[in-house]
Amino acid sequence: MFQLSVQDIHPGEQAGNKEEAIRQIAAALVQAGNVAEGYVDGMLAREQQTSTFLGNGIAIPHGTTDTRDQVLKTRRSGLSVSAGRRLG
Repeated sequence: MFQLSVQDIHPGEQAGNKEEAIRQIAAALVQAGNVAEGYVDGMLAREQQTSTFLGNGIAIPHGTTDTRDQVLKTRRSGLSVSAGRRLG
């Protein structure tokens, strides 16, 4: 079952662009022990392949198959960027 705890949500963050937002959420995943530090490289590489932006302010950045071994625990995490920012 999909679970999302309070610790998985990061509201009101400041990110000047999409890469900063991805780096912030990756850092949160590292801090929580869910992924190794190198996973962010896969997230950024995946975003270069094709955007994970879904519309309506929602994106689902994730790594590539090359960084699958960097995943320590499967987890979802959310980042809310201040209103008025367009990162997609």
